Amino acid sequence: MPHETVPSSTTASRSLILSSTIRLYSRGEFYSENITERVRGLVKSSGTYTGRVMISVLHTTSAVFIIEHESGVLCDIRTCLRSVTSPANGFVHHRRNVDNNGRGHVLSALLSGSLSIPVFQHDTVLGEYQDIVFIDFQPHIRVRDVHVQIEGIKK
Repeated sequence: MPHETVPSSTTASRSLILSSTIRLYSRGEFYSENITERVRGLVKSSGTYTGRVMISVLHTTSAVFIIEHESGVLCDIRTCLRSVTSPANGFVHHRRNVDNNGRGHVLSALLSGSLSIPVFQHDTVLGEYQDIVFIDFQPHIRVRDVHVQIEGIKK
């Protein structure tokens, strides 16, 4: 029986890589926003049947991770993070006299600036209480951008 192969051009024509930006208007100082539905909307509109979506914050004082976006959880995270980022002599970063966002840089380094989530049947693969949450540690109001890249196969 002869062996049949699928031409790579057929497979390639169904594959896709799409990029988009989610713009957020942060109020600063532990501002959080649930971006799950915005990411899901991008995945669904892309036509991706299976693949992955990568989310990356474009700032060194922000993070993105998967948690339950609930006020009690956010309060607990804020309390915990403040306890581990309270240096006795202040932040060396502040000695430059340029800005006062040393804590934000430390927190961003401790947490994740990006994540990857599987896509299956045109949707993100997340558990019931899993939300994609952006948190900004910058002490001032800022516009923030989150890069979203979808890689996958259309059905």
